[in-house]
Amino acid sequence: IRLKPGEIEIGPTDVRWGVLNFHDHATGKHLHIPANEVTPGSTVALVGDQFGASSMLVKSLAGLVEPNDGLIEIGGLEVLRASYGGGGRIVGYAGAIEIFHGTIQENVDLGRNEVGHARLRDVLTRVGLWDDAISFPEGLRTRVHTDGAPLSMTQRRKLMLARAMAGGPRLLLIDGLFDGVSDETRQQLWDAVNYDGRPWTILLATNDVKNANLCDQVIHLAGNHA
Repeated sequence: IRLKPGEIEIGPTDVRWGVLNFHDHATGKHLHIPANEVTPGSTVALVGDQFGASSMLVKSLAGLVEPNDGLIEIGGLEVLRASYGGGGRIVGYAGAIEIFHGTIQENVDLGRNEVGHARLRDVLTRVGLWDDAISFPEGLRTRVHTDGAPLSMTQRRKLMLARAMAGGPRLLLIDGLFDGVSDETRQQLWDAVNYDGRPWTILLATNDVKNANLCDQVIHLAGNHA
């Protein structure tokens, strides 16, 4: 059940998770992530290992993956209530590039009525995509293909980030989106999400030390595997 606007607090939120266990029955692998908590307004890098612990945790915080054992709370709400009930106003997730055949605007607002033109312009400007978008003959109505064309790879990353930001979430989750980019692009993307007065707490899943160094805090997820 979707939460009503009055039921959603405003501003960066806290995040807590107990001991989390994940089992992959297909491979027989087991992932164990220790309990931790994040204070409101923090910028935290989640650094995992080759088994993808950081990405698994972020996907769990986004409600995309459920642990076999363990509780996650975002702003005092159970994770699925926060992620799905909030409609993007509590949790925003930017991960692997997933673009559907539709306009640039549709790929950012996802049909959310609360994401009006002013909000759309703000997030696209922050990520550095506004001028690019309006330079196309059809502007925001430019249709993009599932492979991201006609956008460049960097523009596609920016689109994913703008989509996550558009709902004005209290928690912004970034899953590997900063990995493998140039120093210039990394700084541009970081400045887009980390600015004075930002409404969200930031959790950044990465295995790149340059990305981790952007954050105020690093949580090492050296979970146990079997």
